[in-house]
Amino acid sequence: MTQGSVSGWKKVLPWLKWPLALGIIGFLVHKNRDRFIELWQHPIHWEYLAIGCALCLCSVMLTFLRWYLLVWAQEFQFTPRDALRIGFLGYLFNYIASGSIGGDVVKGAMLVRRQKDRRLAAVSTVVIDRMLGLVSLMFVGALATVIAEGEVRDRAIINNVFWIGAAIGLGIVGLMLHPVSSNSRLVHLITRIPKVGSAFADLAQAAAMYQSRRRVVIAGIMIGIMGQFGVISSFYFCARAVGDPAVLPAYTTHLLLMPLAELIGFVVPTPGGIGALEFCVQKAYDLAGSSPELGLVAAGAYRLTSICVAMIGGVYYFTGRDEIKKVLDEDNAEQDARPTDAV
Repeated sequence: MTQGSVSGWKKVLPWLKWPLALGIIGFLVHKNRDRFIELWQHPIHWEYLAIGCALCLCSVMLTFLRWYLLVWAQEFQFTPRDALRIGFLGYLFNYIASGSIGGDVVKGAMLVRRQKDRRLAAVSTVVIDRMLGLVSLMFVGALATVIAEGEVRDRAIINNVFWIGAAIGLGIVGLMLHPVSSNSRLVHLITRIPKVGSAFADLAQAAAMYQSRRRVVIAGIMIGIMGQFGVISSFYFCARAVGDPAVLPAYTTHLLLMPLAELIGFVVPTPGGIGALEFCVQKAYDLAGSSPELGLVAAGAYRLTSICVAMIGGVYYFTGRDEIKKVLDEDNAEQDARPTDAV
């Protein structure tokens, strides 16, 4: 396979994920069409939907605050206004790029373009931001194992997933904040390796700066936990908007099941997790003894609110589309320039 054909596939592949996402949605709706139509015709409580949308917006903006703090800790020239603009653009690109990672690529590329040096340190802020988000998700799930009400099938397995995930996440954060990750003999040896040594030194310096500002990382986890409570609360109010509260799983049950659905929705590479999240929520409601079809309708209402929030990024896009296009073209050019193996 030639380098040109590989480059062509890289450009086409992200868009092939949309048929996958829409195919999952179509399958779920068709499989449950009668009950789905019945539930969709249920009166909508718009006040709950508005609360859900407001909570979703606040939760998303908390993630921008977390990223801003991580960038600030690296002493880059970066303002809260920059974090807001680039953050909303990244959230928008979660839906129009290849899966939830697409928004992170846009955020990283736009931050890197502002830096004359320490480019890998700039990219690391996006990676660490995502990592702290996942750690926060595990912490919320672990807390929910203690307070969740009602019977949930396979609860022991779910509990183990969250407690093991929380322990692993805590270990990774602890290692990042330990001097061994930036000032050990092994690190110094790696930094002397030709070509890759300078890049590794850049990352080691970034780790050292976080170690000197541990409160920023701890604050990032706390902000992430608040944001996760906001996201799950947003989903719960969206479910209240379209469903009878008498048959909905309890709020604490949502705290237990929604983090798992979010995690799987993040892993499956569809734009914005479309299809994957809806499928997982349907299964989660089934595990809680509720109507799977109601879970699908609730997920649809939540998806509507998150898309409304993402449209704010559309405003930023149209006001700065020339800059964004240039950033994305530069990023694609760098990817195309990387050597590929010919078959």
